[in-house]
Amino acid sequence: KMETQGIGNNRPVRESVTASWAYFEDNFKRIVPGSIALDKDYLLYYADTQGKGLSTEISLGEFVGLCSALAERPVVESLAIAGELKLSGTLGELTNVEDIFRVCKNAGAKKVLLPMECIKDIQTISRELLNFVQPVFYNDPIDAAKKALDIY
Repeated sequence: KMETQGIGNNRPVRESVTASWAYFEDNFKRIVPGSIALDKDYLLYYADTQGKGLSTEISLGEFVGLCSALAERPVVESLAIAGELKLSGTLGELTNVEDIFRVCKNAGAKKVLLPMECIKDIQTISRELLNFVQPVFYNDPIDAAKKALDIY
């Protein structure tokens, strides 16, 4: 089962978590073949450590976290995960890519996982930011999870 803490009645955040859980239920065997994901209990503890409010853009990170727990593998060190998984199983459009790089740099991330559609945005990112944060592109949530967990 999946349990959440720290979300309260925030409907958009709850829908985001529901999207990642539904996608995980449908696709976990593509990440960890032969696994039995539903024999485990999962807990998402959502903490707003910076006091900026709850973000709905946690679904891809949550999906990767669920895959990490199932595979018993950590996420690649110093990796930030950007992307929003929708209830339909599609990815939302990512905007403000330069801001994402800035936040990654300030947080100490060395790599950022981005959807393939962001390749065109890389040309607008300053060289300074690209020297600190390396982009890693993914095609879909399955590809993102495999790259985040270093499973090929």
